[in-house]
Formats: sequence, structure tokens, C-alpha cells
Amino acid sequence: MESENNSIRTIPWRELCPWTLIFRSLPVAVSVPVMVLAFIGVVITPVGWKASQFVFVNHEEVSANDPEFAEFISNVGSPHEGIMGTSSGESLVTLFGFRINGPKIVFVRYVEPFWRMFRQYDGVRSFLYLLVGGVWTMVVWSLIGMAIARIAVMRYARNESISLNDAVRFAWVRFPSCITGLVIPLVGVFALCIVTALVGLFMAFDVGLFIVGLLYFFVIGLAGVMAVILLGLAFGWPLTIAAISTEGQDSFDAMTRSYAYTFQRPLNYAFYAIVAIIFGGLCWLLVARVTEATENLSFWSTSWGANIANENRIENIRDPSTIQPPATPSPTANPATASPTASAMTPRGSATFRGSRSVIGFWISMLKSVAVAFLYAQFWCLVAAIYLLLRKDVDETDLDEVFISEEQRTYDLPALATGPGSPSTSPDSSSGEAETQVQRDNGD
Repeated sequence: MESENNSIRTIPWRELCPWTLIFRSLPVAVSVPVMVLAFIGVVITPVGWKASQFVFVNHEEVSANDPEFAEFISNVGSPHEGIMGTSSGESLVTLFGFRINGPKIVFVRYVEPFWRMFRQYDGVRSFLYLLVGGVWTMVVWSLIGMAIARIAVMRYARNESISLNDAVRFAWVRFPSCITGLVIPLVGVFALCIVTALVGLFMAFDVGLFIVGLLYFFVIGLAGVMAVILLGLAFGWPLTIAAISTEGQDSFDAMTRSYAYTFQRPLNYAFYAIVAIIFGGLCWLLVARVTEATENLSFWSTSWGANIANENRIENIRDPSTIQPPATPSPTANPATASPTASAMTPRGSATFRGSRSVIGFWISMLKSVAVAFLYAQFWCLVAAIYLLLRKDVDETDLDEVFISEEQRTYDLPALATGPGSPSTSPDSSSGEAETQVQRDNGD
């Protein structure tokens, strides 16, 4: 009689569907080290854009001439404006009227400055504004994104948690390689652009325009090369950062890996990106709705007390434009009977009101910035997962292989003792009895 096998077998989902690794990004993204890094990046990035705006852009002039560009300036100058409370463009999936595009928002924030810079030349000042702000964003998130990706790959590959200091130290040492890997394609594009710009000098004259027209296929060829370089950079730059975080490679190897994975497995990359957008978008939808509900509930609950004296008190705090300006006194009115409170008021409220509202606005801004930090944190955790999956598809490398710079050798055996005829595993020379017994046995 055959014995029955009652063992329970589990389905190896990781082997059958390795892309389920993307779903592990959520617990990594909400970990304290990752959230701290992402929050720092979210707060620091607008500082560089504000500085670039102060030097190169007149916001009032831009608002009058180009409202769409003015909206972009306002968005990049804030940690959360343009992200919280906005649909942020079209998306592949819509759920309950909300567009699922969380990671897409972050990707567009990184790429849009360079896209605007290469789309059309709108003057030196606008070009320099986009260049300085884009480079600043690249520098900040190369360091922070590499640290977050390092934490993520260690969790994915080895199920180990590394400290915030270790992640930052790892990223700081390899930061020059990361920047170089991202700058090399841009330098190549600008070099080709210089050649086409010199050709463009001839186009300023009718005769030169005719000559350039005959040889314009040459310009089209150079533009095609630039388009391929920028296309690979647009979709491969996150993989460059993830490659250095995973492999500890130099800039050239990381850059070639990112281009190879992008162009050799475009369908795989697209599939992983769609899964990441849907999963990350659902997570962001929950976080964004909870954040908005928290803000609304804070004002709703305090309105029960604040609106006793003035039914619009909370509305005025949330939106000072609803404050009614004081009535203009009649010319025949007696100034002595005028209300001192009314004369001290402005259309935006008193100085105390404005200061108090600014403090409340600061805490609301911090709440929204923490929510946006989660979005950026999950983006880099998703990038790390996609890199490991593409590496497996292209190089057939196991998901659990990751570069370890200083791995501790905890389980090594003790070193063999030196000396003729002494196979003892103890380094202690005082164990004479054991050595004598071994030598006696060898003599026999």
C-alpha cells in the first residue's frame, strides 16, 4: 500500500512571474530611511529652481506672455504644487474617475525640463533657466535616487536592510560616476548641436540656404543620431542610476547597460513600466486621497469652534481672497467715530492673521510634501525592481545577485595552525597535548 503524500506544495510565483517583484516596492518605499531621503529631495529640489528663476526669469513677464510656461515655473518651484490635487495629464487607467498615473508624474517632472529645452529655443534666459534647474534636479536625485535604489536592491536581492548612513555613503562614493554616466549622452548631443548650429549660420544667407538645402540630408542624419541618443537617455537614465546602485560599476558600464536594456528589450521594459504605473498609481491614489482627507478634516473639525463668531472664519483662513475689504468710509462721516479695527484691516486680514495663516500653511505644506515624498520614494523602488528584471531578461543574471563592497565574513572557519605536521584547526599554541597526539600518530 502506497503511503499518501500530504505535503503542501507552494506555487513559486517569483519564478513563474518574476515581475511580481514590482509589488515588493511598497514596503520598501514606506520604510523610514527611504522616506527620509525622499523627503529631503522633495524639499531641496525647488530651492535650485527658485534660484534659477531669480537669476534668469521674470515671472510676471512670463505670466503675461506665456501662461503655460508660467504654470511650469510655479510647479517646479514648489514641493507639491502640480502634484497634489491635480489630474496631471492623461493616464492609461481611470478608477472611480481618478487617473492612475502616480510614477508617471515623477518621470515627467524629471524629463520635462530637458524636453522643453530641446523642443524649441525661446531665448537664452529661458534656456539657461531650464538648463540650471534641470541639472540641479539631476544632481539632487542622482545622489538621493542612488541611495534609495541601493536600499531597495539590498531588500529585493538579499532581504537585508541597510542603514541610512550606509546607503548615503555608498551613493556618495559613486556619485561622480553616476553624474558622468548621465552627462556623457548630453555632451554628445551638444557636440552634434554645435555642428548643426554652424551649418545654420549659412542658412542666414540666401546663397548659403540654397547650399544647405542641397546637403540637408546631412543635418537630418545628425538630428536622427541626436534623437536616438535622447530617446535612450529619456528612458534609460533611471536604469543608469539603478545599475550603479546594484553593480557598483563605473559610468561607462552603467550607461551602456541602460541603453542596452532599453533598446534590446523594449517590450519587456514597456510591460514592466505599465505594471509599475498601475500598481504605483493605485498606491499614490490612496496616499493622495488620505492626504487630502486629512487636510479637509483638519479644517472641518476646527470650523466647529472657529466659525462660532464668524461663519466664514475657516474659509478665510484657507483662502484669504474670500476676505471682504473694509467698507470705504463716507466723506461726510466723522473720523473720530470710525472703528479702529476696521481701519487696521486690509483685504488680506491683519498682520497677525496673515502670520498665523502662514504657520498653518507651513504645516499643511509639510503634510503634502510627505505625501509627495512617498511618491518619489516608490518611484525609485520601482526603478530598482525594473532594473533587476531587465538585467535578468538581457544578461540572464539571477535577481539575488548584487554587488557587496565590504561583506562581513561572519561564518568563516578558524585558520589552520602553521607548523610542520600540525593539522590542528586551533590557532592556540598552548594546546600542546593535541599537537603531541597528532605528531605521535603521524610518527606511527
